[in-house]
Amino acid sequence: SNVTLFSEYNFCSCRNMNNDEEPRIHDQLPTVQDVHSKSLSDLNNIVSHKDINRAKRKKIFYIGLVTFIIMSVCLIFGVRSTKSSGRSSEVSEGSEDEESLDREALAFRFLSTVCSSVDDLKEIGSSQQRAYAWITEEDGLQLKIPKSLTDDNASTFVSRYVLAVLYFALDGSKWSEKFNFLTQVDACAWASVYGSTYGILCNAQFEPYSIDMTLNSLKGFIPPEIGLLTSLEILVLTGNGLKGPLPLQMEGLKNLQVLQLNSNQLTGDIPTWLSSLTK
Repeated sequence: SNVTLFSEYNFCSCRNMNNDEEPRIHDQLPTVQDVHSKSLSDLNNIVSHKDINRAKRKKIFYIGLVTFIIMSVCLIFGVRSTKSSGRSSEVSEGSEDEESLDREALAFRFLSTVCSSVDDLKEIGSSQQRAYAWITEEDGLQLKIPKSLTDDNASTFVSRYVLAVLYFALDGSKWSEKFNFLTQVDACAWASVYGSTYGILCNAQFEPYSIDMTLNSLKGFIPPEIGLLTSLEILVLTGNGLKGPLPLQMEGLKNLQVLQLNSNQLTGDIPTWLSSLTK
């Protein structure tokens, strides 16, 4: 009976032990609710991650779109600016014709077109080059450079230039009487200070109509530019040291009535146009 009781005791103890362990093992396993909750949480995390990626892609897309729009606008305005600057440069080039931005270049273009040859204007030391340099840089009046002979001040500019050429061509620095040549007064005032008719006299249009420099130590060749003084009626250069033939351009002096060149060293044939003079 003792053996029987022991066996029963052991059997009961084992049984009790198994019954106690079973809940503990069962407690360690996830429940169905835990599994569903975990799956739902993971699913939410996956969805949340996708939303974040989608938001990032949208953000990158919008940034790229805005950048593209800005670059397109800048490119359009850049092209327009280039075109407008091109037009502005064309306008500015036209403006340079009217403004004395490069006075020397403007004067050279005008003078080489209507007054003197390019070679004469470029030849250092020639009467044309010296007159050109004087009227553009040294002349106190600084007359506006005309664009063509139709400009209002063209006649005044041309007359002043031609008289400056005459001064340099005929050794003006050694004249007995300078007649105010190359001073900043108007060329119509380049006359004798004694109130006589010597020097330069002008008509009502302020164009030289008389040049009288008798016995005034003029030496050299009469320059061809004298033919541009189309209003000239009287030319008296008697008793000087003039050389060479008369320039062909003097034929353009259609209004010339008096021409006195005796007592000089002129050579060459008598031009046929002299027969048209009235005196």
